[in-house]
Amino acid sequence: MARFRNRRFVSKHAKIVLEIDVEQRPDRESRIRLGTDTNSLGMREAVLDWKISVEEQECIRTYAKEIDLLFREHSLAVVPPNPEIAVDGGAWFSGGRLDTFHMMGGTRMGTDPSNSVVDSSLKVHGVRNLSIVSCSVFPTGGSSNPTFTMMALAFRLADRLQSRCAVQSLGQT
Repeated sequence: MARFRNRRFVSKHAKIVLEIDVEQRPDRESRIRLGTDTNSLGMREAVLDWKISVEEQECIRTYAKEIDLLFREHSLAVVPPNPEIAVDGGAWFSGGRLDTFHMMGGTRMGTDPSNSVVDSSLKVHGVRNLSIVSCSVFPTGGSSNPTFTMMALAFRLADRLQSRCAVQSLGQT
């Protein structure tokens, strides 16, 4: 029987995993660059050099301890932290679930071309007729999925480009 009193049956052997997502601060050492390896088309492949700071690692450790303490205080459960997060350095990160991560900040939005790639209209600084629509323009990302914000930016850019094309076509007639 799958349902009992309007609740879905869950086996007593089922595992529940609590995942912790944290926002990362922008880090100049985290970057995307072209590597030496090439793909099947002969183009150089991108290399992601993603740094996770000691402060962010400590934030995850502290949050895991606090959640365990809170659950114990309310007799809900014991939430032992993954032992890998106790290790200093980024090695513990390699075993993490990658499906919740969004690579952001590689083509940052900002007003200063010395520390950003695109302006608030998504136009690349100093390059005519080039815009970028991607969550890579976000200066940083929280733990929420960035797709809707990225879609809103894409619609805004599409409206701007459509208006510009309409004005240009009116000027040619």
